[in-house]
Amino acid sequence: MGTPITGRTEGLYLKIDIRTILSDEYFEQERTRIFRRAWLPIGHNYDLRRPGDFMVRELPGLGVNLLIVRGKDGKLRAFHNICRHRGNPLVAEKCGRQNAFACGFHGWVYDTAGALQHVTDDENFHFDQSGLGLIPVQCEEWSTFVFVNLAPTPHVSLREWLGDELADGYGDYFEKFAPTQPYRTEVNCNWNLAVNSFTENYHTLYLHRHTMPDYQGGAENPLRHLPAMELMRRHARYSTPANPYHRQRPAEAIAYRYSTPVIPTFITNPAGLPPNVNYNRVENWAFDVVELFPNFVFLTGRGWFVEMWFWPLSADQTIFEGALCLEPARTLANRVGQEMPNTLAREVICEDMSLLESQHSSLRTGALAHFYLNQEEILLAHHYRVSREMIAEQG
Repeated sequence: MGTPITGRTEGLYLKIDIRTILSDEYFEQERTRIFRRAWLPIGHNYDLRRPGDFMVRELPGLGVNLLIVRGKDGKLRAFHNICRHRGNPLVAEKCGRQNAFACGFHGWVYDTAGALQHVTDDENFHFDQSGLGLIPVQCEEWSTFVFVNLAPTPHVSLREWLGDELADGYGDYFEKFAPTQPYRTEVNCNWNLAVNSFTENYHTLYLHRHTMPDYQGGAENPLRHLPAMELMRRHARYSTPANPYHRQRPAEAIAYRYSTPVIPTFITNPAGLPPNVNYNRVENWAFDVVELFPNFVFLTGRGWFVEMWFWPLSADQTIFEGALCLEPARTLANRVGQEMPNTLAREVICEDMSLLESQHSSLRTGALAHFYLNQEEILLAHHYRVSREMIAEQG
């Protein structure tokens, strides 16, 4: 059984020049040509619904500290979190609600649209204050996600960046969930390797053999070949095969008596799902994996999703951020039942991260110039193709 692949199947290299990709020189090209030009999801708008609601978000490795705030006109805006006077960080709190922002250094005040409203002892300043509002950053919303683009003028809109395949088709799916227990850790590995470890299914039979030994595949698909895979202009996705013969462990059976099954028991019925969840309507479906280039991966299932960011600190270091997102618990028993998938998701993520540092240090010796991919790892080939294309793009 092979994996059916649709979309941009031409021009893929299954032999990857990993020695070059892990070099410091290549990393600087990635940071400049990819991360400073891509639309990057940086969080959710759950707590940014009312005028004055704000959050502060530092983008690891990019040297950027952002203030995102909902204006009185309802528009969500992003600014560099820096006072125009002498560069002091304007807002220290991570989130909150304010009608204006006063710098703690000299008292300069800005409104929620970024305009400079007050300068202490302004008669002693001899300049036009009207042009000294906060420095804006391009910001847009998609579903519950907040995206920013660090380019002064993005080369494409957010909708164009997402593509028709992803821009529509999720409906209110993400509105139903909220992160449960966020994870954050620093890993001594290249960000590409970290993304790669979560965008292929080939490893699951071995790496997760103890935590989730029979959650995928089954007798008819013992090697867990994927039932659907799609390569888009920049992004990619695939569906994973549930095991119809999965046997629940005792703790799992108890937990899912009181809460919606998440992992490793899956509700495979597609009825009522939006078009982009189980996007190919495969049978015995477990969940979808979507790589939103360059550094965001999310998994969508019935009643849950997982979100993961991979922020590049250097060619050798990555910040991982992630969370399992569930529907809010309706009862205490429901909340207790959710601890089983919370704990399991954490353990599975730890397994996925466990080999990265040793893999990276091994590759960094330079002994291995290339690595080789099979059909089940096509998303990795697509990832590196999009990287090459963005680095080579003009403008």
